[in-house]
Amino acid sequence: MAIETKFTEVIEALTKVLKPLGYTKRRYTFRRLSNGNSAVIELQRSTDSDKNTIKFTINIGVVCGRLLEDCGPTLIKAGSSSAHLRNRIGYFLPEPHDKWWVLNASTDTSVVNSELSTLLERNVVPYLSQNISDQALVELWETGRSPGLTERQRLQHLRTLTAGL
Repeated sequence: MAIETKFTEVIEALTKVLKPLGYTKRRYTFRRLSNGNSAVIELQRSTDSDKNTIKFTINIGVVCGRLLEDCGPTLIKAGSSSAHLRNRIGYFLPEPHDKWWVLNASTDTSVVNSELSTLLERNVVPYLSQNISDQALVELWETGRSPGLTERQRLQHLRTLTAGL
C-alpha cells in the first residue's frame, strides 16, 4: 500500500470522528466555528517525510476572531499558527510530550487511528470546546497561563478582550 494512501486513511478516520462533532475539513485542517471564534485541529507533516515514510503530528488551537489582524488570514482560513491558544496533541497524553507518528510500509493504520481518535474525542475536542469563547480565553489568560503565546502576547490579548467584555 502506498504511503500516501495510509496518510489518507488517517485523515478519513479523523474525519469520521470530527465531522459529527461539528468540524469541517479542508485539506489537513479541521475547523469548528463558534461565536466568532474557531477551534482548529491541524495535521502537520514533518520535513523528514519522504516517499517511504510520513512523519506527522497534530497541532490544535483556538483562533479568536476579535484578535485577528486585518491583514492576516480570515477566521475560516486561519490555521493553528494563527491561533491565540496553541498546543500539540502530545500535550494530552498521560505523560505529555511532543509526539510524532510515523507511517511506513509496516504501520498498522488502525492502531494509529484508534490512538488519535481516542485522544481527540476524550481530550482535545473537550479542551477546545471549553476554551473556544472569548470569556474562556480571558479566564485562562487571567490565571497566567497562555499555551502557545508569549507573556507579552497574553497580556496584550487579555487587554484587548477585556476591553470589550
